[in-house]
Amino acid sequence: MKLTVSCPLLLLLLIIVFIPSVTVAQSNQELFEQGNEAYSKRDFSGATEIYEQLTATSGYGAGLLFNLGNSYAQSGQTGKAILNYERALRLAPSDSDIQGNLELVRKESGLFPREYSWSERFFQLLDLNQWTISAFVLLLLFSTFQLASLKLSFSVQMRRLVTGGCCILFILCAAGAFSRHKQWQPSVVIENDSRLLLSPFDSAASTSSIQQGRLVYPEKIHSNFSYITDETGRKGWISSSSIEPVIGIKNRMSIQ
Repeated sequence: MKLTVSCPLLLLLLIIVFIPSVTVAQSNQELFEQGNEAYSKRDFSGATEIYEQLTATSGYGAGLLFNLGNSYAQSGQTGKAILNYERALRLAPSDSDIQGNLELVRKESGLFPREYSWSERFFQLLDLNQWTISAFVLLLLFSTFQLASLKLSFSVQMRRLVTGGCCILFILCAAGAFSRHKQWQPSVVIENDSRLLLSPFDSAASTSSIQQGRLVYPEKIHSNFSYITDETGRKGWISSSSIEPVIGIKNRMSIQ
């Protein structure tokens, strides 16, 4: 049985589907412009409130997060500024404006990481996607070689050389991907002078404080505390409410 839809009914369905979405998009764009206007008038708290409202209702976009980071930076809230710059970089990793503002805020706040080892510097030559793609290409080339060896006669020395080389390079790519994956999922300290504790209790002794804006890497959670390693190599427990993850947020449609 063939179903048909009349033209008036189809038009009505299109109106019902598209008009609300267009209205929402226009409303979001107006809010975005209001936030920009507030920022230009140096009403940074007002701009922050509008941008946060947009992230809650329409999701995350690189441009929106960049402006939000700028508003927090101008308000002196270094932690949340860096958090939003880092989120913006996940969406636009090649954006020089985002990277430049992030580096400027970190420099002005004295947020310098520890000196990286030679192996860490080596793995930083490529990003997570590049290491993963390299590993996939190696597997593909090795599989192609194995299939070709069924029809072509390669010497034993050639087989060993290709197999050993592919294995070594694949291990390097896997290690690089693992290293970059750990660095890809940091949290940011959003409260000023948060305490680093010896154990996950409010009454525990504090070893030091962590400045807001520091990148930390949570390893485990106990009650309301997270065991972290910060970017300088310090370890300890910190209140989970003092940190916020860069990723692990819902993917939502957003304005750019």
